[in-house]
Amino acid sequence: MGACGSSPAYDTSLIKTIVKGDAAKLAALLLSPTVDINQTDSTGWTPLIHAVSLNKPEMVSQLLKHDEIDPNQADRNGRGPLDYAARGNLPEPAQLLVDHDRCDPNQQNNGGGTALHVASQENHPDIVRILLAHLQLKVNLVTNDGASALFIAAERGHERVVQLLLGNVEIDVNLAMPWKLQGATVDATPLFAATFQEAQPIVDLLVAHPGIEIPRYSQVAACQQDESTEQVEMAI
Repeated sequence: MGACGSSPAYDTSLIKTIVKGDAAKLAALLLSPTVDINQTDSTGWTPLIHAVSLNKPEMVSQLLKHDEIDPNQADRNGRGPLDYAARGNLPEPAQLLVDHDRCDPNQQNNGGGTALHVASQENHPDIVRILLAHLQLKVNLVTNDGASALFIAAERGHERVVQLLLGNVEIDVNLAMPWKLQGATVDATPLFAATFQEAQPIVDLLVAHPGIEIPRYSQVAACQQDESTEQVEMAI
């Protein structure tokens, strides 16, 4: 243990090897009975998060084969490896992660966002497709702000992502989130958001869904005319 007031010491041997891209050395280190496969650096990043973020599928695969690996271990922001695969639009690491039997596709970060929320926000349809194929995915989870992945994709105009989400049999097309309007808060659905943003292709997709409930368009029009209405900003 370091002296009082000093920074803690971190075992970053695996992390340094991953950053250098030395797969052979990583394989050797993983054979050690004392290796800490889930070691972290000062930011809380694990070897797996580093390998994912650097888009090194071979190393991701090596790490995931270790018996002690925690495929969901998150950093200080609550972001796990799958979250970073979604942010970076990294299909190969994402697929390796979701194929692991202990991977949680519904893991939520500190903002309540899942990998599906992130991929929907960043317009990464390949990641969305990978996630939707996972049998345990909960497609209607909401962030701390109350936003679903569908709402985020509709509000941001991501047409292909909206198409993919609407193809999921469990999707709740009418799931609403609180939205400030003229000093009050209204329940805004994905269709409400798409109409407000004048994203007609997405409006058409949503209206064509058999489960859609048409909102009060007078309310949407008022929202468009009110300069005090805030665009939805989600920290996910």
